[in-house]
Amino acid sequence: MSKRTTTSTGIVPVFLSSIDQYVEINIVSAKEVAASGKDIILWGPADNYPSYLLDLYRDCATLHSIIDGTTDFIGGNGVGWNSPLFGKDAINRKGMKIYAAVRACARNILMTEGCAIQVIRSVSGEVAELNILDPRFVRSNKENTVFYYCEDFGTRKSHKDVIVYPAFNASLDWSRLDETERSRNVSSILFIKGNDFGTY
Repeated sequence: MSKRTTTSTGIVPVFLSSIDQYVEINIVSAKEVAASGKDIILWGPADNYPSYLLDLYRDCATLHSIIDGTTDFIGGNGVGWNSPLFGKDAINRKGMKIYAAVRACARNILMTEGCAIQVIRSVSGEVAELNILDPRFVRSNKENTVFYYCEDFGTRKSHKDVIVYPAFNASLDWSRLDETERSRNVSSILFIKGNDFGTY
């Protein structure tokens, strides 16, 4: 519910209320900070900015409605694709449909101004599988050439089980790569970001 008070100038300020007052009062900074001694850019001083954005999305009905409505608009009446590996509309072995993937990417871009997609190649180097990653668990170096996936990001200072991925390169000539380079690039991250002034 919004509150209305008229100022002496006749301007009516509008305040969008959040269900969780803690989230509304404790605003998390989006400042990007280099991790001490590592090539990782943290997202917010405590590396918890994506989780904060998700909390806002869940707790603020107005924001939730705007993001969901825009996601519906972007998805339209659906998207079709016929995968030679997984059948009609599937993009991975889990059976995720292309329409759900477009919606997930749109929602991530609207919430965090970015989207990360894991691209898995076949033995011949063709794109075989796509997985939409949760932005809370993805970080990168400053240049977005190396990506790190860890489900501890934003919750702990020391991270276990960090998986390192190279950035996806669509023009990669698979036939010229040796086995070491192929194994390094068999799984990569395609990162789409909504701004040009930051890492994320």
